[in-house]
Amino acid sequence: LGHCSYGLVSMDRPVKLKKVKRSLYIVGFLSAYINGICLYIPSLNFLSALSSGFVLMSICAWGLKSVIDLLDAPVWRFALFCTVLVLSMVSYLNSGQTYLLLGSLAIMALDGISVRRMLKLWLVCTLAVFATMLLASLAIVCFGDASELYTYRRDGTFRLSLLFSHPNILAAYSSMAIIVYLLTREGISAANELLAIVLATVMFLATDSKTSLIVVFAFLLLFHLFQRKEKSTYLIIRLLPLVLLAFVVVITEQG
Repeated sequence: LGHCSYGLVSMDRPVKLKKVKRSLYIVGFLSAYINGICLYIPSLNFLSALSSGFVLMSICAWGLKSVIDLLDAPVWRFALFCTVLVLSMVSYLNSGQTYLLLGSLAIMALDGISVRRMLKLWLVCTLAVFATMLLASLAIVCFGDASELYTYRRDGTFRLSLLFSHPNILAAYSSMAIIVYLLTREGISAANELLAIVLATVMFLATDSKTSLIVVFAFLLLFHLFQRKEKSTYLIIRLLPLVLLAFVVVITEQG
């Protein structure tokens, strides 16, 4: 497009299109993230009325991003997208759950998107949520009823939940944050691995969530298992679309 009259170089059309597609993906990502947070934090129930709006925004943003990507894509990719989308919609209509639909769109719209940047964005959002919840919890301890921050068991022990609806939700977000942090590193050093083990152990002691602890250790185990088997890892990445399609089919049939 050349230079404008003021001497500023205008961006090429492909560069502009790339920025538009990246912006669409980020809009869909943030909308889905906010919707998920609102579902798991009871104190944000006043935003529940906007839940459908956040879901619709994610579907529109990721769907539009996928359509733009498919304009010059091969036929098999278009067929795969349509199949996954139709099955996900069927699952949504049968169960009313949006996880499969949003997850499928998020994966299908990943073309040209830096997964590491998206993981970093997720981690920043989650750390911001944790920081806000810790400050709010401190205020509750000082001026309110601290029993809102944990749940009692029959044996007299308690499980920390902060402002989440259940301790397992806190543990799940914590374990995901640990794994995402490791994935955003340029390789997992011994220090980062030790940090992950310490944080996972603290999370387990606070929430008594065994599953989340196992997930973190399973991730570390898989990392050590595949870090020297690049061909195996490459094969797994290549098979992800087929695994996604099989998963969608199974969920749809169960629905």
